[in-house]
Amino acid sequence: MKIALILVAAFFAEAATAQRLQDWLNLGDKAMEENDPYGALRYYTRAMEMDSAKGEVKYKYAEALRANHDYAKAAYYYGEVYRRERGRIYPQGGVWLATMQKQAGEYAEAKQNWRRVRNQFSRDRNGYYYKKAVQEMRSTTLAMDWSKDETPFELEQIGEPINSEQSEFAGYFIDDGELIFSSLRGTFNEKGQLTSKPEKYIPRLYKADSALKTVEIYSEFPFSNPVFNYASSANEERIAVAGINKKGKNTISIFEKGSKSLIYQIPADSDTAWYSQPAYGFVGDRKVLFFSSNRPGGFGQEDIWYVFADEPNGEPVNAGKFVNSPGSEITPFYRGDLQKLYFASDWHAGFGGYDIFESDMIGSNLGFPENLKQPFNSPANDLYYSFNEKIGKGSISSNRLGSKANDGAGCCNDLWLFTEELIQKSDTLPQITTLEELNDYLPVKLYFHNDEPDPRTRTETTPQNYLDTYRNYVALLPEYRKEYRAGLTEDEGDEAEDAMDLFFIDEIDQGVNDLEQFTKLLLVELEKGQRVVVTVKGFASPLAETDYNVKLTSRRISSLENYLKSYKRGIFLPYFQASAEAGGTLDINKIPFGEYVASAVVSDNPNERNAIYSIAAAQERKIEIVSVQRAQNDTSLAEIRFNSEIQDFGTITAGYSIPFSFAFSCVGNLTIDSIRTNPMEITILDQSYENGSGRIAGILHPSHSRGKQNNVILIFANIPGQSRELNITYEIE
Repeated sequence: MKIALILVAAFFAEAATAQRLQDWLNLGDKAMEENDPYGALRYYTRAMEMDSAKGEVKYKYAEALRANHDYAKAAYYYGEVYRRERGRIYPQGGVWLATMQKQAGEYAEAKQNWRRVRNQFSRDRNGYYYKKAVQEMRSTTLAMDWSKDETPFELEQIGEPINSEQSEFAGYFIDDGELIFSSLRGTFNEKGQLTSKPEKYIPRLYKADSALKTVEIYSEFPFSNPVFNYASSANEERIAVAGINKKGKNTISIFEKGSKSLIYQIPADSDTAWYSQPAYGFVGDRKVLFFSSNRPGGFGQEDIWYVFADEPNGEPVNAGKFVNSPGSEITPFYRGDLQKLYFASDWHAGFGGYDIFESDMIGSNLGFPENLKQPFNSPANDLYYSFNEKIGKGSISSNRLGSKANDGAGCCNDLWLFTEELIQKSDTLPQITTLEELNDYLPVKLYFHNDEPDPRTRTETTPQNYLDTYRNYVALLPEYRKEYRAGLTEDEGDEAEDAMDLFFIDEIDQGVNDLEQFTKLLLVELEKGQRVVVTVKGFASPLAETDYNVKLTSRRISSLENYLKSYKRGIFLPYFQASAEAGGTLDINKIPFGEYVASAVVSDNPNERNAIYSIAAAQERKIEIVSVQRAQNDTSLAEIRFNSEIQDFGTITAGYSIPFSFAFSCVGNLTIDSIRTNPMEITILDQSYENGSGRIAGILHPSHSRGKQNNVILIFANIPGQSRELNITYEIE
């Protein structure tokens, strides 16, 4: 009887404990529903104190930690749950684990778990989570690489009274130096629980004086509803604000500055989508109003859209596939001085949650976005880039470490300041005293996917810009990972994927970085009036006919030329056209080798997987900027230009002699000192030149060795660089 009573008492005690546990969970759930994650965290903490082993309790606790931006701690508890259930009970558990690890800067661990998420959702390859995992595997690898770079300068955290222990965001400097910003400021009791009514706990606009010392509510609008984003057009004649209308919808309102007359409101009443974060800018020559919205017809969750400022009631236009993604693109801002759109995205490759990107406005189209990197971006959320070019000041919003959170690692956003002076000091180029020193930054190696650009054609030029081919190439990384690991064990496959990721970063991405640096330095020399010849060699892997590959590598060099001609809206064009005021000129010396110098270990069988998708094959598909020389500028030097510096005879038969000739034009008094080649394979018969033209001619005696051959002719003369290289290529079957 005594034992029975004890068991009954234990049963009721356990039941009471279970009920109290459920009560705390219910309170936490309600707080989350009421947008009070800090209160929810307190309730879930009490539940953890009662039963920290229960998966449901841990998961909800992790959810509250995530909502409070305590990334490292959230990652720990998501990991506790995910290691046991592997997404079977909480399908998004792995997603949030990897996300929190990335935002805590734990990139290696995040990549490993993104790989598991990819495998978990592999049955739906068109689904969001599969695509997100594939994207994040590259993103975390890039973040690891970028985080090693030295930060060029530090952002300044704006002090009190602007930044508080709560949330400040969307800073916007106006022309007189005053700062308009948004803040979410509520009241809390001594336990940290939100006491503001939900309808009162919403963002509002504030204004700080130009010294950033005083703050007041900013309410110069023709309505009394809450407003939390601000934008003004050039010269501040019009203002656009985002807020909540009388029907509780997010809308954008446009009105004349100093007037209570509302011009228009976006969207129309029948539209129930979310609209916010207005920013004036330009698309081509037309003034537009950019904004973010989850309206139908976009590429993802939230997209960047715009309407023309002179017809704001027109149908919104999507900013395009380069900018928008399957994820969220928000907080647009347009810099007229640079003709760039700045925005935040949680999809494009970045350091953490939201990163800030910039995209060039080229004509009426936005180009591929570039990550602003450090110090603008961090593992936390970085967004709301803005800049006033008249006063040289800008700000971003971030909850990175060091923010004035009232609790937790990154609870709330703060405003961080930067100036044009800081950017200019950090954006200095290496000092080049002579043109020849530019060769120290060579070679620049640029890589291509198989048979790109313009596959299955035999033209020698392309309309594509190299950056277009690069972006398309990077988009194929998931396919390269998949094919490169095919047939391997799981561990071997993971190592193969990691090796492929590093190849894309260390070779393909680095090539673009090197090209940008080289291009800036080249422009400096041309602006000095230098006459420059840039030599570019092209290579291919041996998957097509030999003569086809020569034309393919010509197209690849052509894409680089197109990149230079379109750089900064055509700044190099006067140099290509010899019309620059300072007298500078630019010529591209093209040497398309095709496959003649490809590695012998690379397969020429297109049916073999590694003939396309191996790192060895990928390394052969490239062009190289190999040298920069001064064109004729000194009267003691002559300038020599060949119609082509390579001749390809295709497939030939050994034992038959073949005549060849290289035609050239000449400026100045040319003196050829010597011509060197292999006398067993080439006989020079003629090196004549007069009246500004000439030729190098001779006889090729093909080698009896089977396979692809390349013969070099070196000309030594009074020309820049003292020598010039000619090439004869062929293949003996």
